[in-house]
Amino acid sequence: AAEQLTVVADNGRVSRYALGMEGGKYQLWIGQNYGSILDDMYNPSRCTLADPESVEAVQFFADMMANNFAMPDANLSQAGGDAAVFQSGQVAMIIQNASRVPVFNAAGLDYDVAVVPIPEDGQRSASAAGAAWTMSSFSDNKEAAWTFLSWLQSTDGGQAIYTQSGEILPALRSTAMSDAFLGNMDPPANRQAFIVEGENAKVGRAGMFPEWNELSGTIISPGMQTIWSGEATVEDALTSICEATDVFLAENGYPHSE
Repeated sequence: AAEQLTVVADNGRVSRYALGMEGGKYQLWIGQNYGSILDDMYNPSRCTLADPESVEAVQFFADMMANNFAMPDANLSQAGGDAAVFQSGQVAMIIQNASRVPVFNAAGLDYDVAVVPIPEDGQRSASAAGAAWTMSSFSDNKEAAWTFLSWLQSTDGGQAIYTQSGEILPALRSTAMSDAFLGNMDPPANRQAFIVEGENAKVGRAGMFPEWNELSGTIISPGMQTIWSGEATVEDALTSICEATDVFLAENGYPHSE
C-alpha cells in the first residue's frame, strides 16, 4: 500500500509520500513488534532499544524514509507538521489522534480513519494520554473546583462538548460508545477505529519516572535523530543510545529498590 500511494517523478522528486509520521512516534513500531525502549517504564534497569525486536522495528521505519515511503522527519517539521502536509496532499496518510479532526473538517477534507496496520505476529500497541484535569490541594474553593471537575468529566457536561467537537476520544467508555461520539455525522465515518486503538493502548512511549524528560531529551531523542537523518545506522545508533542510557540510569540510582 505504501508503494502504491507514493508518487515519484521521473527526476526522482517525491511529490507525495505514503506516510507522514513524526519521528518521535517511533515507539509505535517497537511496541507492535513486542519491543520496548526500557525494560521497565516505571523503574528501569536497562535500555532495550538495542534488543532484536526494537532494532527490527526501528529499521522498518528508517527503511520507509530511505525508500521515500515516509516523509523524512526533518522535512515534515519544516513543512509544518503532519496535519499541514496531509492537508496539502504531500502525504497520503498520517498516524495521529483525534485532535486533528476539527482542522480537517473545517478545511472540508474528504478523509477517513482506520486502525494502524500491524506486522505479522505483531500486536496493537497504541499510546494514550489525557488532559489531566487537576485541582490544587491549596485551593480556597475545593468544593466549587470539585463540582467543576465533575462536570468536565461527565457524559452530559464537558465530555459532551469536547466529543461533539471531534477533537478527542472520550475518556469515559460510556461516552465513547454513545451517539455523541459514534453517531456524529461529521467526518471521519470510522470513529470506531479510535476506540479500537484506545482499547489497545499500552505504556511504552514515555517513562513514568522523574528523570524521563532529561533522559529522552538529552540521550534518546538526539540519538534517534541520527537515524532519521541518515547520519548513523540503526544498529550503531541504538547501541550508542543504550550504552549512554544505561550509564544515565545507573548514575540516577536505577533500578530503585522497592
